Amino acid sequence: MGNRADLAAVMPAMLLHEGHWQGWYRDFSADGALIDARKVTTWCEFPDAGPHHYVQHNQLIWDDGRTATYEFGGTLVGDRLRWETDRFAGHAGRRPTMC
Repeated sequence: MGNRADLAAVMPAMLLHEGHWQGWYRDFSADGALIDARKVTTWCEFPDAGPHHYVQHNQLIWDDGRTATYEFGGTLVGDRLRWETDRFAGHAGRRPTMC
């Protein structure tokens, strides 16, 4: 099997994240004041081959013209999708089934 099929076997709902999304990221202070806002385009893909089972691409655009682009990949380790990047580390896994 390839990466995509391996991920689908463990976390089929994760594949629902595939595709493009556009919206806003907004940061607020504890008292509700807007600190920062930027447009975002996110693209999630599930390549069948390569080092990652999940790849997310983010493009951020501020009203003043600043931009930032980020890409990070997750790798299936057992039944968890694991991220280890220069910006964050963590994992996702399916919720255990209750009897």
